[in-house]
Amino acid sequence: MCFFFFLYVFFCFVIVCGVNVILWWSMFFFFTVCFIWMVVIGGNFSSVLNYFLVQEVCGFLFLVFSSYQLIFLLVKMGVSPCHFWVFMVCKDLDTTLLSWFLSMQKLPYVLVYIVLSSSVFVLVLFFGVLVCHFQYFFLSDLVSAVLVSSTESFNWVLGFYDLGMGFEMLLWYLMIFFLLTFSCSGNSAVSWYLSLIFMSLPFGFVFLVKVFALSGLVGYMGLFFMFIVMTMFVSYLCFFVWVMMMSMFFMLDYFSLFGRLLFFFLVVWC
Repeated sequence: MCFFFFLYVFFCFVIVCGVNVILWWSMFFFFTVCFIWMVVIGGNFSSVLNYFLVQEVCGFLFLVFSSYQLIFLLVKMGVSPCHFWVFMVCKDLDTTLLSWFLSMQKLPYVLVYIVLSSSVFVLVLFFGVLVCHFQYFFLSDLVSAVLVSSTESFNWVLGFYDLGMGFEMLLWYLMIFFLLTFSCSGNSAVSWYLSLIFMSLPFGFVFLVKVFALSGLVGYMGLFFMFIVMTMFVSYLCFFVWVMMMSMFFMLDYFSLFGRLLFFFLVVWC
């Protein structure tokens, strides 16, 4: 896994060095090959074909249709409402590959999104947040909950970047990452109860941060953003019940490393 990590860092450096569509498409292909390599090593062959087809078709359309590059890039990243293919790929992935797919596999595309991003797509991203909020009511398993939560929060990160708050979101991500890392190491007094405080639970800390961020946009489209706040409140109530049920039936007070990894994404990407 360390080999793939440094390989991804090198490819990201190549993307930063040049603004060229052919170069981007080549790096996208290498990212796809590396992830398929990891999936095959892990023995999850059923997910390879779906992922390869989606990535290569979108990569070809990204290369040919220059006017719609950002749309095809959002599909490749699995950003809501273009995340229909994510469930087909991730259902059979193990914990390690799922963690990689929801974090490292998306980060290289963000570098290209920074170059192509437009403020017009903020409304598309927030519409994707609404789609994820309604999807919370139709979840049937833990993997789906992790995927929807990760997708929704990724929309928030990209949306806040378009609003000029990308640096603050990066600091927030790093803070939560180190908080959960120290907690999982067993050498810290940080418990998962403290981590719950940083989840986007209704009227929680992160929830209010999002509300205050949206409040600055009320003058532009007040009704739309207030509707987002309302659906956010209802969906997180549903998600909170989901977490409490998991705590009752699977005793998350003493969960193993597998449970910690899954709970990491429930917290970080909320």
